[in-house]
Amino acid sequence: MTPDFLKTKVVDIEGQSVTITQLSGLDRLNYMDYCAEIPDPDRPIEPAEDASQEEKERYLLDLKKYSNAWFRINFMAQARLVAYAYRGDVDDLDERHQQIMSMMTPPQVETLYFEIADFSGLSTPKEPDATESTSDTTITTETATTEETTTQEPTDPKV
Repeated sequence: MTPDFLKTKVVDIEGQSVTITQLSGLDRLNYMDYCAEIPDPDRPIEPAEDASQEEKERYLLDLKKYSNAWFRINFMAQARLVAYAYRGDVDDLDERHQQIMSMMTPPQVETLYFEIADFSGLSTPKEPDATESTSDTTITTETATTEETTTQEPTDPKV
């Protein structure tokens, strides 16, 4: 019998216990390939400033479609990662991916996505806390005084 080095974890999703498996190295690479192969949606071209009201309204509708296309891509990519880690009863990855997209809501998929990414050591973008107000505390190079900029430790670009 071959030892199984991948860990499993039980996650609660809206009262349901879901067992996820840590991603293998090959699964991680395959997932990154999957995401890289997803084509970007066509971005609508912004009309000229002197465009008619009808052209501007059409642009806004096209922009909404563009935004919805990105939402769909995000959902599909997150569901794909969930399909790698939520093995269930289905062996075929593509079939499991379709099953997850059809049986889970976007918030459920997103929750599992972040759980799996964290559990597997994948980096994900972190959203700033709503309680933090960075606008008052952030020091930019434009507003920093000479003392603030000269007391910073030099950084080695090779590190």
